[in-house]
Amino acid sequence: MSPHVLENVRARSVEIKERRSSNKRTALIVPGGVRRAICNCAALAALNTLGIRHFDSVYAVSAGAINAAYGLANQAALGVTIYLEEVSRFKFINPFRFWNIIDLDYLFREVIYGTKPLDIPTLRANPSRLRVLTADITNGQAKWFTANADNLTDILKAACSTEVPFSRPMSIQGSLYRDGYLLEPIPLLSALEADYTDMLVLLNKPLAQNEAPVATWLQKGVINRWNKRAFGPGLVRRCENDWREYNRALEIVRSGRYEKTDGKTIHIAAIAPDIEIGMFERNPRRLFQAAHSTWKNAFAAFGVQEGGRDPFLKVLSDAGLKRSTLHELSS
Repeated sequence: MSPHVLENVRARSVEIKERRSSNKRTALIVPGGVRRAICNCAALAALNTLGIRHFDSVYAVSAGAINAAYGLANQAALGVTIYLEEVSRFKFINPFRFWNIIDLDYLFREVIYGTKPLDIPTLRANPSRLRVLTADITNGQAKWFTANADNLTDILKAACSTEVPFSRPMSIQGSLYRDGYLLEPIPLLSALEADYTDMLVLLNKPLAQNEAPVATWLQKGVINRWNKRAFGPGLVRRCENDWREYNRALEIVRSGRYEKTDGKTIHIAAIAPDIEIGMFERNPRRLFQAAHSTWKNAFAAFGVQEGGRDPFLKVLSDAGLKRSTLHELSS
């Protein structure tokens, strides 16, 4: 990992906050991954703690879009508590509630705009541009939205409208959109087309770990049939190749640089957990271990000693983690 990328990220955050121009342009890349997205939410919490929450642009997909919103609002630690409490419960994801397996209405109504509210004024005051990837099911193409306080709810819901059975796409201005994760699991490739000097990628899996393809019988016999119904035929083939898109982006991240056709170089750094958890992991201890691993690595990347899990628990407690959850994780 190039330390110059992290130095530029930190310096540029101050410049953006103070509305100063610069020859540096930074982008933050925030993937999704259902419950394993607690990892980059923890990385965002570390960045918030370090005072780094301003970027020229933030590119996010799926659950990463919600994480990014909380991070830009300086509330990423509160976002982590949502994964440890509300998101880990059957009330949000329930495979036996087949008519509404992932209840986005509950997440937004009772959590994001309820018990753990997103600070919209602070988010609005952050000049960072939040770009959110969705999939347009009418034409099979990726659609990037620039989120703001006025359209935030619809765009975040569209970004999290997954392909699980019976879930509904989100209608925005007459078109139907779903989660863009299957098109660009790490929303890096689109960002590379723009004019940035430095990028920071917040992964939800260890840096060394590639994505593996789904078994052929499951992909073609079950997933493709459902994706054709959920996304439309134009997206089925692209959905088959999401693992290739992940590994393609990951290879660029590992290289630490990207040479553009105009001769310019984009320098890239990554923060990732040391352990892997499943997308539907429910065990709060496992979720916490993965989150703490990423938090620790984020501090280490910026040359700061993290001090163990107790400081992380203190930050989560101050953000609103319930005493019962804190006791469970501390014991």
